[in-house]
Parts: sequence; structure tokens; C-alpha cells
Amino acid sequence: MQTLEAEGRAASFLTSQHDQARNSFKKQAQTNLCGNIDSFDAAVPGQGNTGTITLSKGKPMIDRLFFAIGALSAGWSVAAGAFGAHVLKEKISPEMLTVFEVGARYQMYHALALLATAWALDRWPGTLLTAGGWLFVVGTVLFSGSLYALSLSGIRTLGMITPLGGVAFLAGWLCLAIAAWKA
Repeated sequence: MQTLEAEGRAASFLTSQHDQARNSFKKQAQTNLCGNIDSFDAAVPGQGNTGTITLSKGKPMIDRLFFAIGALSAGWSVAAGAFGAHVLKEKISPEMLTVFEVGARYQMYHALALLATAWALDRWPGTLLTAGGWLFVVGTVLFSGSLYALSLSGIRTLGMITPLGGVAFLAGWLCLAIAAWKA
């Protein structure tokens, strides 16, 4: 009889310890993930469950990342356009100013494309949209970045990088089109 009581107390103790650990882990996970946990179920030995954590909407937060990058890139594009119109106008040739303006214009187009990608990812999450977003980021760095560097330095060989950015842009748009078609 005493053995059964001891086993019962031990089981009760282990259950309370498990519940405390689970609640502590849940609280820590919610803190680390900025409160984006929809559900939490810890593994309980002998009950056949493995434990799950479901994030908000059940997907990574890549849409927010693309939205933030797109917003920052759009702001940078506005600043670059103003810099070109007000400062560079007097400092570089009209031809190089045109090159700089093309870089700023395409940066804005693809900042808006990143915002659209973030919106689309929220509706139709998938690898094609994620790939498209990263292609827009890479394209902006290569295309607009090389045009900015070319216009400011005058080093014409930097223009060889620009088409790589253009290819990344085209591939990004193709990814978005295919993803929308399949959605």
C-alpha cells in the first residue's frame, strides 16, 4: 500500500514539474518569438505526442522582412533621386547623371516589387515568391548599385555588372508570375 502511495506522489510530483517546465518554456518561446505563437503543445512521455509550436499563420516571417527591405529601399531611392537632382547635377556629366537616375528609378520599381512580394507571400506563401523576393534584392544591389558606382566613379567596367542585376530582376518577375499562376 505504501509503495502505491509513494508511486502516486512521485507521479504527481513529476507531472507538476513537467507542467512548470512546459509553462516556463512556453513563456520563453513567446518572448523570443515576439508573441507570435498561436499554439504550443509540449511532448509528454508515454502519450505519443512529439510537441509542436505553431507560429502565427503557420509560416516564417519572410513577408515582413521583404516589406521592411522594400520600404527601406524605396526610401533610399527617394534620397538617391534627390541627391542626384540637387547635388550631383553640378558635379557629374549629364550622361552620368542620367545613369544615376536610371539606377534610382529601377531601385524604386523593385522596392515596390518587394512590397508586392511581401503582400503576395502573406496570401500565397511559397518558395517561388521567396525566391522572387531575394532576386529583387540581389537585382537591386547589382543593377542599381553598379549604376550608382559607375556614375560616381566614372569606371566604365562597372557597367558589366549591371546586366546581371537585370537578369535577376527578370527572374524575380518570372517567379512572381509563376507563383500567381499556381496559386
